Amino acid sequence: MNKPDNRGIGINQSVPIESLTEALSLLLRDGELSRDQILEILTNTPRGGNRTSKMLEKSNKILRGNSKETDVIKKLYSQNSSHISTADLKVLSIALSSIAYPAFYHLLVAIAEQLRVQESINRAFMNQKMADLYGGNRATALGVDAMIPMLIEAGFIARKKHGVYVMGSISREISNNALEYWLRTDLLLSGNKTLMIDEIAHRPWNDYCPEIDRALKNPKILKQDVIGGSKGYIKI
Repeated sequence: MNKPDNRGIGINQSVPIESLTEALSLLLRDGELSRDQILEILTNTPRGGNRTSKMLEKSNKILRGNSKETDVIKKLYSQNSSHISTADLKVLSIALSSIAYPAFYHLLVAIAEQLRVQESINRAFMNQKMADLYGGNRATALGVDAMIPMLIEAGFIARKKHGVYVMGSISREISNNALEYWLRTDLLLSGNKTLMIDEIAHRPWNDYCPEIDRALKNPKILKQDVIGGSKGYIKI
């Protein structure tokens, strides 16, 4: 896994997933999205002036901060940009959040790894894992505070009781397009230039998309090469 750079955790304000998905849907439908359009969507969920300003800053970075990645998603959905499921939009929103703020990626991988050996995970574990990567400071704690509600709203994790979390109920309606972009995100953020095909389903990142192998059916943005027999690999 790529190690965090020295810019810190970055995220310090939760953004409602409903707002992110609405804005992303608008972007894919119209091909563009302005800062003012994001603000208008956010104001439909009043959180107070300061919080709205912070949410706008984070949303703008997630949805408009990396045009290369949003262009890739536009390519994936060029045939049906007006009919993207809510399940897809949630997956894409968390993937884009992870690219904008890699702390999402690091936290999701750490959670998945731990949930493979036990049924639930507590907040102290999350704090410690992120502190190991980003430093045990207030900014890191605020980052975890910001990410957890977004991951819950997107369905990736669920709160079992106060401070204790389990794997969420991932929708089976996720399309091959969204699964392929989820796989691309893993390639980008893990530091791997290629992944063996038979390794894909075993990667913790892909625990959130149990049918990830469907991404390999007629891929549009990833390259798939066969080495010999059933062996092969994918790359960007």
